[in-house]
Amino acid sequence: MKTVMLFIILTSITIINQVNSQVKIINNTNFSLKNINIYSTSFKSLNPKDSTDFKKFNYQEYSNNSFIQLKSRDTLFFISISPPEQNKKITLSIDSLNFKNRIIYYSEKLTEI
Repeated sequence: MKTVMLFIILTSITIINQVNSQVKIINNTNFSLKNINIYSTSFKSLNPKDSTDFKKFNYQEYSNNSFIQLKSRDTLFFISISPPEQNKKITLSIDSLNFKNRIIYYSEKLTEI
């Protein structure tokens, strides 16, 4: 009986790898961006050609939060992105928005912390 209980306890433990990184967003579009959420981290609204400072976040590998979500001109945009690398500064540039198909075009630059 003790062996069975031990097995149940061990199988219920989940190890989550956390990535400690920083992210910065640059708005290279001609539109205001609102409700910005990247890796489940919220950011202030950005005017055209504006940027944020780097912001720390804790990405949890198995929590399915690798995405960019934002709103512009009352249109909600959502796109999956690559998971972040450990201990990196990530600069995400929102380069353009396709309102008809609700597509975010972005570029990414990684640097060491």
